[in-house]
Amino acid sequence: MDVRADRIEEIIKLFGGKDLTAIEQFVHGLGISTKLSDYGITEPDISRFVDDVKNRTRNLSVTPKQVTPDDISTLYHRAL
Repeated sequence: MDVRADRIEEIIKLFGGKDLTAIEQFVHGLGISTKLSDYGITEPDISRFVDDVKNRTRNLSVTPKQVTPDDISTLYHRAL
């Protein structure tokens, strides 16, 4: 999936051409967790979050790729 590769390349340039690992290390160095579970989010919350995203159609209208509820759910589960 080569969605918005230009934006990703811009971000990588901001980090001196380093890869995603360098960006993750930077975020962790700031003490910011990338896991939703660290913020008290649980499995039962995900279906509500998916519904919230679906109901905010303007959020989905600006995505570079058509996003399905299954896509949204998968992203939340991976971030849990």
